[in-house]
Amino acid sequence: MPQEIALYGEFTIKETMMYFGWIFGMETGRIAERLTFLLNFLDLPSGNRMVKNLSGGQQRRVSFAVALLHDPDLLILDEPTVGVDPLLRHAIWRHLVRLTSAGDKTVIITTHYIEEARQAHCIGLMRGGRLLAEESPQALLTMYNCISLEDVFLKLSREQGVLDRRREIAGQKSAVVELHMFGGGLGLNKMSKREEAPYAAEDEYVVGLNFQVINQSKEALIVDNGDVSLPGKVIEAVTNECNDCGGCFNVTSHGKIKALIQKNILRMWRNVGVMMFIFVLPVMQVILFCLAIGRDPTDLKLAIVNDDAQLVNGECMFNSSCSMKNLSCRYLSHLTEHTRQIHYANLSAAQDAVKQGHVWGVLFFNENYSDSLVARLALADAADEETVRLSDVQVWLDMSNQHIGLTLNRDILYAYRDFAQ
Repeated sequence: MPQEIALYGEFTIKETMMYFGWIFGMETGRIAERLTFLLNFLDLPSGNRMVKNLSGGQQRRVSFAVALLHDPDLLILDEPTVGVDPLLRHAIWRHLVRLTSAGDKTVIITTHYIEEARQAHCIGLMRGGRLLAEESPQALLTMYNCISLEDVFLKLSREQGVLDRRREIAGQKSAVVELHMFGGGLGLNKMSKREEAPYAAEDEYVVGLNFQVINQSKEALIVDNGDVSLPGKVIEAVTNECNDCGGCFNVTSHGKIKALIQKNILRMWRNVGVMMFIFVLPVMQVILFCLAIGRDPTDLKLAIVNDDAQLVNGECMFNSSCSMKNLSCRYLSHLTEHTRQIHYANLSAAQDAVKQGHVWGVLFFNENYSDSLVARLALADAADEETVRLSDVQVWLDMSNQHIGLTLNRDILYAYRDFAQ
């Protein structure tokens, strides 16, 4: 449990428990059972209340409930009783003591309320990043002849301050000292390097780092080779099964996938800004793009000067069979998607119409265009320059409007492709 609130404000209390329960791999039924217990135990409001609508103290209790949800073997809590009333603080400590009573669970707590740590099996007093003492509460009270743990802390802090000042005055490197209890007397003896506690090497001037008491409450016995043995427990050798790769490809679980899907859906559904950004913004971008660019222009006037064929009632006629006559008219029949063809008698008049802005371009077919095109196809590379010139379609386009000019250029090329096929 962190000191800062690490919850999703868009979730209700129930949804928060479901999310973290699935992350922990719990079944939905088991989560519901734990939720009912934790709501009553921590005096939380209805499970349908939104986390963002809770007070700061209630949010901390929800965070504490998340830590207790999956009943872990190791529970690390950072000031769990901050912002709670004394009755609830007493209930929380009573529950934590009950969890550790069977001996199969461990609870590590940091707190600024020193007196509430009296219920712990072992406490460590720290000041300025230094460990002043580590023992059971009763051993500390007896050792320093104090009636409260706060008095013990104050006494140790004063001793640390005095020793720091002495070290500054002497300007010498302090030695690690060991605090011994002999018949109620308090003595300071230097420790040898062999007897030095492993955590004393990092901070050389710590008072009360290792206590030698008749009723020692520490379970870990540190020996010279660095091994840690626990009384009454057998340490089994752990071997790595390198040959079994059955679980190497288990990237995630179904519960985690389910929890992440629910989280994303709920956060988007309850956050209008996110919904607008994810769904509405792309649609608006497409609409604005279409409005700004627009669709392809239509009804573009294109001047046609066709000296290859005669117009009949203003139309360019051709035989749709395999006849090779009036091929210019056959080509113009493919050029009708975005254009409106206007026939001119001569090339100069058509070019003047372009200059005056009446039409957007000119297509000119030379006399004998059909015969020259047939000859060019038959002769291929052997065709002379005159045949090639007469079989070309000459094009002039008004590029003052790039969009319209490029559209006409594309349609002319596509129409010629279809004509050639």
